[in-house]
Amino acid sequence: MDHLGRRVRMVPEAREVRQGTVDFVGPAMTVPEDPLEPVETLTRLDPARVAARRKSVDYYRAGRAGLVTSGFDVKPPNTFMGRKPWPALAGV
Repeated sequence: MDHLGRRVRMVPEAREVRQGTVDFVGPAMTVPEDPLEPVETLTRLDPARVAARRKSVDYYRAGRAGLVTSGFDVKPPNTFMGRKPWPALAGV
């Protein structure tokens, strides 16, 4: 989205232009045909963070439709939900 909240379409530059830029900057490499290829192949996603983001987006979208009551199921299971059980407080 642009600064006014509208969606914009991003079109990658031609491979020759991207290669010329890389050659000018200096690294000895060949740019891939698809500019997103390094992002798609070298990025590892944390499943808990992806699930948390999905829940956040679902909660936001549901809130746009009307009043939503939040529960403890806002985050996925096995993620930090509050204060850690410190060993010194375990017997309290």
